[in-house]
Amino acid sequence: MFHQTIVKYCVRVTQPPFMLGLVFIAILFGYWPTSVSLIERWSRFSEAYGHGLLVFAGVCWLVWARIKEISAKSAAPSTFWASVSIGAAMSWVLAGWIQILIVQQMMLPILLYGSCATLYGMRYTHPLLAPLSLLYLIIPVWNILVPFLQQLAASAVGYLLTLSGITAHITGYQIRLPAGTIEIASSCSGLNYVLSALALSGLLVVWQRLNLRTAFLIVAAAVTLGVATNWVRIYLITVAAHVTEMEHWLVRDHHMFGWCIFVILVFPALYLSLERTTRRESSPILTPEQRKSDLIPRPAFLLVCLFCCSLPMASLAIYAQLSANPDARAMVDAIDHEASRWSALTSASTWKPHFSGADYELLADPPGSNNTVFTAVYLSQTQKSKISLYSNAIADPALFTTLDSRSVRLNEDHCSEASRTTLKDATDQRRVVIWWYQTIGGCATSLVSLKLMQLRSLAAGRVDASLRGGSTLCESDDENCEIASKLVLDELSTLTLFEHL
Repeated sequence: MFHQTIVKYCVRVTQPPFMLGLVFIAILFGYWPTSVSLIERWSRFSEAYGHGLLVFAGVCWLVWARIKEISAKSAAPSTFWASVSIGAAMSWVLAGWIQILIVQQMMLPILLYGSCATLYGMRYTHPLLAPLSLLYLIIPVWNILVPFLQQLAASAVGYLLTLSGITAHITGYQIRLPAGTIEIASSCSGLNYVLSALALSGLLVVWQRLNLRTAFLIVAAAVTLGVATNWVRIYLITVAAHVTEMEHWLVRDHHMFGWCIFVILVFPALYLSLERTTRRESSPILTPEQRKSDLIPRPAFLLVCLFCCSLPMASLAIYAQLSANPDARAMVDAIDHEASRWSALTSASTWKPHFSGADYELLADPPGSNNTVFTAVYLSQTQKSKISLYSNAIADPALFTTLDSRSVRLNEDHCSEASRTTLKDATDQRRVVIWWYQTIGGCATSLVSLKLMQLRSLAAGRVDASLRGGSTLCESDDENCEIASKLVLDELSTLTLFEHL
């Protein structure tokens, strides 16, 4: 009796629905840094991806509903998807080592589907492809649309105001009224409404199994209404501001107002489209006996899934070991020892590079010099403390305006190119900054080339990176700034400090 019970449960555990659920959980927990980063982004309900948790719940429900309709007779392991899963896992590791979070997030849906298809093949898992594809609507890759949506909204609202007889001047993303100015900020671009409409229509299309033509029309209509929601919102706020001379409450608090317009415009349209379309006949829900399969996943394909699930932990352990490289720590100690003999920063300027989370920072005037030398060293790279962090900048944009940025030649064997940036503060005082990124793999002047240099550094067993450079004040004409930049370059080439970096 006991033996029969064990056999019964072993058969149940090896059935596709149970195995697929186990794979889903293993992938989400195995790649926990990416899962946590997405949940954190989805939890910011006032941002464009605040609907992410609801969409993820809808995707999980659709996947579960599809699994109950699939006959296991078509299940067969797939070598192709095993290769895709391994490639996606390796890409995740590589992106993690050079800190490209968006690539890691985009690999997650591929790993979820690829691991399932590895065990049972695409013929069996094909119905899961459409629901899992919806996850890309809640991965924060759509911010590239923000400038376009801002410009579109400014032009559309300007046209509506002209039709209404309201005098307004459109300058960039600003609407200038006689009583004040309304700015269409990046958070007011309407991306949240567009993505929400796209996600709702996508869930509806997958749920109702609509044909391609009908699905395209519904999604296009939903996206159009999502864009129109923001136009109507900004237009009504602008009218209220014009009538009340910027005193209306909508000018100060209009977040929920936009969602009310969204519900009024989008929800009825989706309901009407649902009523007027003919859905495909769904497959009947199969009984457990009909879903039962004698197929036991082959050990080789199980090992592929196990490899994909365990690879993140192994890569994190290796990265932690590389971050503790004694050569990198010795480099920082050598810099600190030499810089301790220098004078403190004497410049009266408010200029200071902003590189948060650095393990070591230096901003000082070398003895007998009119120039300022700076460096920021990162011994390791994490999502919240890395040299390529989005908020890092050579100067505070609120205090300085960038007048010019160009490449210049360096007189160093290990680094031949740097970036020269000319800044201007509120008093029209100019400052020349010569800077570059440095890794063991080489130097770079852009984030793209920095990532490539970090790959070369990984091959050498190092993950540290640093920003280095020098700066000085210059007169208010280009010729004097050119002379000042040459003086900075000459001094940087003679400093023994940078030999340690």
